[in-house]
Amino acid sequence: MELAPEDDMFDLTMIERVRDAIADTMRTAAETIRDQFHSEPREAEEAEPGTYYAEWGATTSEWLERWSEDVRQWDVRESDSRLRSSIKDHPGSTLLFAGAAGLLLGRLLAFRRR
Repeated sequence: MELAPEDDMFDLTMIERVRDAIADTMRTAAETIRDQFHSEPREAEEAEPGTYYAEWGATTSEWLERWSEDVRQWDVRESDSRLRSSIKDHPGSTLLFAGAAGLLLGRLLAFRRR
């Protein structure tokens, strides 16, 4: 059975909103880290510019900013199309993977209940 784009089970615009929220959160985290490590230290243990912690903060901030842009540029519709074609081309592998994922998730949830 072929699904028309308007019959999709998932609302792609909702996924795009979630994607944008994740990207915004990553950017906010990057700004917070950058501000924290470049602000004036309140204690002797806190990072001063040029120290290991300041460099770590700057690097982490840069990575998060880059990743947030990568997340924001992720094309949901293209990924959806590629996933659907992969499922059509390899139904056995898809079922095997889904079964394995379900088994692992079931085990994880059962373990957490104990």
